[in-house]
Amino acid sequence: MLWILLLAAQLFTSRPTSIVFSNTNKFSLNIQTTSGSHTFVLLPGDDIDRSLASFQTTSRLTVPETNQLSQIIFDRIEHQRVSAHRASLQYAYELIEIDPTNAEPLKLFIKIANDPLAGVILRGSAFVGASVSLRVHGRLEQGLRMAEKALIILRDQYYAPARNQMGILCYQMKLYEDALQHFSFALKTVTEANRIELILNMLRCVIWTPQYTFMEIKEHFVKMLQWNSDISESLFIEHVLTSTMEKSTTLMFSACTLYNNKSHLSWENGKNRSIGHAAAVAIATQCHKSTACMVARTLAHKKTWNYIHANRPKHHRASSSFRLVIELWLPKNNIDRNKFNVERFEELLSTLSWNLSQKSISSIYILGADETIQNIVQQRLRSHPAYKRKVRHFRIGSNSRSNFTTLLELGLETIDGADRSNELGLIISNADIAFVGETLRPPSCGTAFALLRREWQPSPIPSWVLNFRADQQDSWIFSIADVAKRIKKFHSLQVPLGKLGTDGRIAQGLRKIGFHVTNPALSIEIRHMHRTQHSRTYTTKDAVALIDRSNFSSASVNLCY
Repeated sequence: MLWILLLAAQLFTSRPTSIVFSNTNKFSLNIQTTSGSHTFVLLPGDDIDRSLASFQTTSRLTVPETNQLSQIIFDRIEHQRVSAHRASLQYAYELIEIDPTNAEPLKLFIKIANDPLAGVILRGSAFVGASVSLRVHGRLEQGLRMAEKALIILRDQYYAPARNQMGILCYQMKLYEDALQHFSFALKTVTEANRIELILNMLRCVIWTPQYTFMEIKEHFVKMLQWNSDISESLFIEHVLTSTMEKSTTLMFSACTLYNNKSHLSWENGKNRSIGHAAAVAIATQCHKSTACMVARTLAHKKTWNYIHANRPKHHRASSSFRLVIELWLPKNNIDRNKFNVERFEELLSTLSWNLSQKSISSIYILGADETIQNIVQQRLRSHPAYKRKVRHFRIGSNSRSNFTTLLELGLETIDGADRSNELGLIISNADIAFVGETLRPPSCGTAFALLRREWQPSPIPSWVLNFRADQQDSWIFSIADVAKRIKKFHSLQVPLGKLGTDGRIAQGLRKIGFHVTNPALSIEIRHMHRTQHSRTYTTKDAVALIDRSNFSSASVNLCY
């Protein structure tokens, strides 16, 4: 195998019939492959493709090894050109992450893909990049054809980056069995660093394939996790719940023989933990289809909480105060978008009233489209004893929505010269989240809290229940001083709240700029105030794309205290 550094993102077109080596000096390269040590030589006037084909045959090189050798050649003889293309690839991906609507990345990818002197692997990577860009713009069939070109130019039907893209595209087209086949091909050649992402992509298909029962889903996960196939539903779910917690939290279970059963459970491997995250999503989304699963989940949930409560650490809560920043809007009825959902807005106002009553929340900044929101809130809540003292209104403009960076910048504002030095924490939150004030605490410097919400469960015992998931957060807590120091780094977080995928994108963005992101939802309680029907502000098509091409692990935040 060649020891070559490959780009993380890879995509490309067809090769010309002839490229002549025009340098005046001989080109010689010693390489180590699966078939042994070899020396590849190019003389002035040699046809590069023919020389490579002959060398592949005589030295018994695999197709990937030949592609890597080809890329090395162009790296050496066209160094300036290839280096510029690599920089353009990186720049194009950064543009997609910052602004998915930008058309420039696709142009850059196509330019590189069509350059015969870029090298076969770099061109293949550019085709995959073009496929990513087309996918982001909703041009799924064109994206599929572009990824197929990468397979053609590389003469490698198992080329993992292209197959992975084809799998994602088929998944989005709801062709789940086709997607599974593409992911299976990719697994044959994927690097160890990207293997877990591929497995997770496969398991997403398993989760959403309509004909699968929960028992079939469980069988897929047990196989991937290499657990005993005879594990019970209840025990399987218990183990999955612990996968959503940080290692320091799960250490509390080590004294229990249940969690010492190594034949069933080992979260030492971070890859298994990530698969466990996906399994937790499967349980949360698919359990309603199976009575057996619902019963097992109830038992597992109760037993896990008993372990947690019995070993709960004591947190010293200083007399901290927090500034809460939210965006408030007039919700529409998603059956008739021309109608204002009065019932849903009442829920949001009730949530705001609750948060005003929390002693630890010393101020609430409300961002609204125009003065309409401000007038309604004032009319309904001005009788609240804390309203005048705590609430400040800001306007963003009609038909506009803010983003995470906007809300962070707003959180640093000081109004009317007021002294806010006593406020240690800054909370950015969805407007339908109610805080239990006595559980709040600020994070330490360099840490950000991304909190999972609790849902109302009316039966069998009415209570606020925390579903153990690592892929969902609705509120974020920072040290105000920390945000002030880093505010210029938050430009990559210009994503709206209240959309599918926002929470994962925020987690990735915070980690990218140096934050340690944790989810202390086991001790900090936030409640989701949403029982109104027909009031969602998004659809499955209205989503925020993750950074790093759907890197599930970096978008997850494990639970802890």
